[in-house]
Amino acid sequence: MRDGSSECIGEGREGCGCSKSQHFHVLRVFVDDFLGDEARKDGNPFRFDLRSGSESFALADFRLDDYGFGEAGIVVGHPVFHPQDGVIFSHRFSRFQLIFDNPFYKITVSLRIESFKMPHYNIREPAANQLLEHVKKLEDEDKPSATTNSGNPVGYKDATLTVGKRGSTLFQDWVLIDELAHFSRERIPERVVHAKGAGAFGYFEVTHDVTQYTAAKVFSKLGKKTPVAVRFSQVAGEMGYPDTVRDIRGFALKFYTEDGIWDLVGNNTPIFFVRDSILFPSFIHVLKRNPVTHLRDWDMFWDMVSLRPETTHQVLIFFSDRGIPNSYRRMHGYGSNTFALVNDYGSFYYCKFHYKTDQGIGNLDADQATRISGEDPDYLIRDLYNAIASGNYPSWSLYLQIMTPEQAAASPYDPFDVTKVWLHAEYPLIPVGKIVFNRNPKNYFAEVEQMGFDPAHLIPGIEPSPDRMLQGRLFNYGDTHRYRLGTNNLQLPVNRPFKLHNYSRDGYGTLDSQGGAPNYHPNSFGGPESDTRARGLSPVLPVVGNASRYDNGDEDNFTQARLLYQKVLNPAERGRLINNIVMCLKNASEFLQERAIKNFSSVDADFGRRIKGGIQAQLHSHAHAEFGSYKTPINLHLHLSKMSHSNSRDPAANQLLDFAKKVEHADKPSATTNSGNPIGYNDASLTVGKKGPILLQDWVLIDKLSHFSRERIPERVVHAKGAGAFGYFEVTHDITQYTAAKVFSKLGKKTPVAVRFSQVAGEMGSADTVRDVRGFAWKFYTEDGIWDLVGNNTPIFFIRDAILFPSFIHILKRNPVTHLRDWDMFWDMMSLRPETTHQLLIFFSDRGIPDSYRHMHGYGSNTFALVNEYGSFYYCKFHYKSDQGIGTMDPDKATKTAGEDPDYLTRDLYNAIASGDYPSWTFSIQIMTPEQAASSPYDPFDVTKVWLHAEYPLIPVGKIVLNRNPKNYFAEVEQLAFDPAHLIPGIEPSPDRMLQGRLFNYGDAHRYRLGGRVRDD
Repeated sequence: MRDGSSECIGEGREGCGCSKSQHFHVLRVFVDDFLGDEARKDGNPFRFDLRSGSESFALADFRLDDYGFGEAGIVVGHPVFHPQDGVIFSHRFSRFQLIFDNPFYKITVSLRIESFKMPHYNIREPAANQLLEHVKKLEDEDKPSATTNSGNPVGYKDATLTVGKRGSTLFQDWVLIDELAHFSRERIPERVVHAKGAGAFGYFEVTHDVTQYTAAKVFSKLGKKTPVAVRFSQVAGEMGYPDTVRDIRGFALKFYTEDGIWDLVGNNTPIFFVRDSILFPSFIHVLKRNPVTHLRDWDMFWDMVSLRPETTHQVLIFFSDRGIPNSYRRMHGYGSNTFALVNDYGSFYYCKFHYKTDQGIGNLDADQATRISGEDPDYLIRDLYNAIASGNYPSWSLYLQIMTPEQAAASPYDPFDVTKVWLHAEYPLIPVGKIVFNRNPKNYFAEVEQMGFDPAHLIPGIEPSPDRMLQGRLFNYGDTHRYRLGTNNLQLPVNRPFKLHNYSRDGYGTLDSQGGAPNYHPNSFGGPESDTRARGLSPVLPVVGNASRYDNGDEDNFTQARLLYQKVLNPAERGRLINNIVMCLKNASEFLQERAIKNFSSVDADFGRRIKGGIQAQLHSHAHAEFGSYKTPINLHLHLSKMSHSNSRDPAANQLLDFAKKVEHADKPSATTNSGNPIGYNDASLTVGKKGPILLQDWVLIDKLSHFSRERIPERVVHAKGAGAFGYFEVTHDITQYTAAKVFSKLGKKTPVAVRFSQVAGEMGSADTVRDVRGFAWKFYTEDGIWDLVGNNTPIFFIRDAILFPSFIHILKRNPVTHLRDWDMFWDMMSLRPETTHQLLIFFSDRGIPDSYRHMHGYGSNTFALVNEYGSFYYCKFHYKSDQGIGTMDPDKATKTAGEDPDYLTRDLYNAIASGDYPSWTFSIQIMTPEQAASSPYDPFDVTKVWLHAEYPLIPVGKIVLNRNPKNYFAEVEQLAFDPAHLIPGIEPSPDRMLQGRLFNYGDAHRYRLGGRVRDD
């Protein structure tokens, strides 16, 4: 601690010449590097003295305000600074001011706190301050008036247009319809691969001359700078999936050059799992979810990996330390595929691109990654945003590897095989330039989610090679973007080249029609012509061979994997690699373990033995566990040894084994295209010779890739992640005095039902055990049509007017700039709308995190009207109480579970039903007469309030039982569409304002995401 200084800012203290009535002194104390090892331990206070003459002060009751500054009281004679729980500093050089005012002193303490880390959630980091920074920019400007999407001013933004204060919403409320209709369409299909990611912007600068190899203008002179964009991502996870899972990371660069866009679409590994693009859709499928259970399935992964030994090299990298980077800034990038470079003289060279991080490599071990997955699923996104916002700009050095055509022809291995590297000893790295990222996205959706990369975006001087994976990607990526972003996706600002002149016209989202230029070629009216320079830089490439489907899956799959294991990895790294493989492979079926171990033994015999021994040790460690009844936290009994949940052969893990048993005596069907045409050979694309390019006539490959590009539909804008099941509703009590609905017409009557459980805020990949309201929606298949009862696991909701619903969902989701959850957004709206208080108490209560979908009650939430055969009507609320009892998780357990098994609730429901432990709910209603409603002291149609059970008791109706899992998740759950407007005779809506909005909003959303002819059967 340096000595402080005191200065008078008023008048009055003895000895300072000031008036006693106006006395202020400022004591400035600078505290440097005071945090020693002891102070870093949990629970220790920060200790230092503030002295002014003989007086000793201590700071107490420290807190951070919204702007990152601190305030503290001063206690004379107690020289201890002890912050309250939850005070956190995260930045390497964080500066705070502690201010205390009284009539005699104003004391300001400036602190510089170095490398003190605590949990992130209370940090005023740059990402957390995004809205504060935005409002600072606007503080001298007038607030803009709210408008509709067509720019029309909105006179009042906080209420719908209703008939009286408690009446129904008018159809002419165009402000509400405008808001809800746009809200329903906010989601577009996520990328089928690399769905979750982070982006940034910066520049590429040439530092070394490579014009001898390429005439590409981006490399034309030293010092030349080109704008670039980057998108980092994970391969397998959906939007919302934890950042720190073990996966390959995407590392895609977009160069905005004078010759158009150049996209270098790579990963953080120099190779890939498979070498032929015809296998790419299937391989991505095994990284994703089982199509029945909607869970990750290690039998799928190890089945394909062990059947295609070419995957072995990449599998070793995947399970090495590099499988979980601790920052996007601390991983290398690679173009992975082989390209061709052409120089000004028409000579060409084969090339691989490398971009090496200047920050150094950083990784997480498996335990760290699991813990962080639960605590901060957006860890890598946050890290990148905060680094750039703090001026800590990440950079990479760009290199080339060069191979001449002669070297390629003589190579002992296929230089176009993406499962192999070019050895650096033979093809050394050639430095090219520097890539620096110095700007965060201004809006995540506009600049990152809509950023489209395409390996076919090549500039003169850079050409493709016969690399089979690259050949498929040249078609697949652009095709994907045309589906998910529209045919004019290259007119979006983030994808737009500096100039374009072509004959493409029209289509959805046209921004530049190119005026009156001819839209056909050839023409006589000044249309664009072929570029002479580009033609000169497209040399004739030698191609030799017959066109056929050559399977190259058996081409030396283990030599380079052996070099990696024996020569590159040190003993400690080999040990961690083995442990990581064991902890994953132990989850696979035994015959798959044996097949995988055989492949690993081909790499190194001791490697295979150690993996086999590790799996046996894992099994042995459970051998003394309790046999017989394995009881999970959800009361599910399995006849297995007691194991951790993720390691048990539970019903969900056995789905493929069960399927195989059903068809084991049947003939295997022949593979076909989507049009039913038999496929003669399904393991190789149609190429010119074994090492030649793919022919355009490979309709099998096009059929596979084009369908694969379209496998994702827009996720629900609310309730994106969920689980479903099927069963029946049975009437147990007569309520025909209240309603003529046929579903309740007689005792014992059974009606088929479907259910979808969900969370409100998360995306498809979000963890099941986050704190959130859960959706609880029923579909009754009645003789009078579909009745959808679309509720939650709470009897109320946060807001009472549908016009506020889109804004409310926005604050539960991600900040539109940082793409992170933002508690300023949440608490801003909550505190501005006190009606949210009731639901907030439930949200933060124990019930905010159920330990099972089977252990939570459900509620229709909104108020409905029932009509009996005599035309009398009653207002009604629906309740469905869990017969399994209520079960919840404490926050620590929920966080731990989120890291270990983000699909915990989905798995629990599937396993219970598959084991015959069918969950059930007791269905009840509350009834209020119109007279009671008219005299009620509170609005009975206000969804932020309950009807007190003492006044309106529960009336039993029936029982709901779930006894079947989905046969296919996408077909039966992802496409399951609920709509509160699906009402049957005897059940009517009420003037409940939230219900009124939902009557329009839900069906509108399904017509967008599922198509105009939504069928509910």
